[in-house]
Amino acid sequence: MGKKRKISCLSEYRNEFPHTESCIYFNHASRSPMPKRSLQAMYAFLEKSVKSGEEIDDEAFEVLAETRRDLAKLLGCSQSEIALLPNTGMGINLAAHGIHFKEGESVVLAVNEFPSNYYPWANLKSKGVQIQFAELERGCVTPQTIEAAIDDTTKAVSLSMVDYSRGYRPDLKAIGELCKRKKVTLVVDGMQSVGVMDFDVKDYEIDVLACGGGKWLMGPQGAGFAYISEKTQDWLKPAFTTWLSVMSSFDFENLLTRRFDPFPGARKFELGTYPYADYYALRESLKLILEIGIDEIWRSSSLSCQLLLDYLGTSRYEILSSTDDARRSSIVAFTCKDVDKLYNRLKEKNFILSKREGAIRVSFHFYNTEEEVRHLIDELTQNG
Repeated sequence: MGKKRKISCLSEYRNEFPHTESCIYFNHASRSPMPKRSLQAMYAFLEKSVKSGEEIDDEAFEVLAETRRDLAKLLGCSQSEIALLPNTGMGINLAAHGIHFKEGESVVLAVNEFPSNYYPWANLKSKGVQIQFAELERGCVTPQTIEAAIDDTTKAVSLSMVDYSRGYRPDLKAIGELCKRKKVTLVVDGMQSVGVMDFDVKDYEIDVLACGGGKWLMGPQGAGFAYISEKTQDWLKPAFTTWLSVMSSFDFENLLTRRFDPFPGARKFELGTYPYADYYALRESLKLILEIGIDEIWRSSSLSCQLLLDYLGTSRYEILSSTDDARRSSIVAFTCKDVDKLYNRLKEKNFILSKREGAIRVSFHFYNTEEEVRHLIDELTQNG
């Protein structure tokens, strides 16, 4: 057997995160602090724009192109399947309004879906679209509960790859195969998985995946994307069309030609002028993720989770997350008799984490260390 590896062998990247000097940050499922390199890229763009006044359109569009390319590398798809969008909700709306629903048809959701993956579909009720809810088994939807919710009216299934509150990870590969067999569109909220979890969208038969950049991707809020598979692009109708959705708009000297020539690929789903500074930052965060390797990021965060779960399993705390390797994520949720008191105590001790649905939610990224996890365990032991 090889030498047992520590939770994090990535200490050389700790200086990218100056907040680690003043707190222990276990709140990446809420928001990730940006690496210094990403903040510097954002500042450099803004400074160039303000001080020089020079036209930097070509440079900015190349940064957008690099962002699409790096997202494609991360997801295992083509850059022509990536659309830059501001957040997860916009990507889910893209799917909800792009699917041709008839009155009486339906979409299947999990009963515990995050609001960003509920309200876009609920907004279709005025058009006669119904929501069918899949029940949970041991805290998570399963291929069986999804299949039980699908009927002759079902046009789409829309699920989170990872549950935001407990961190359960459904068997999305089996669900993707089910949707393909049933000829149902699979839409995925990737907000709690992209940037920390090692997966391939093609393996999961995903048709549309939406994700913002502000959590595990360690980018700014307002810079996100959607993956739209090539086959889905053939029939999914763009919910909106703006001047930068069409190729002729890039001929800045002849903008009044009025040629309606949408971009081939997913770019036809993009929305108007971009928040360039945000994408300069996101591009650097993506470079960092790819430099480290998503497999290494997943390994490191998983080991942090395991260390905490090992402790919780022998303590008085109740584990609310899955302990099954196949259903786990980088989120651990647990509770106790007076969870509010515990949460406030941990905040006083400079732990940054969340309280969600009556539980303490801890979410690890690659730069969290074994020492930090053991510090949390010590505090939990003292509280017990």
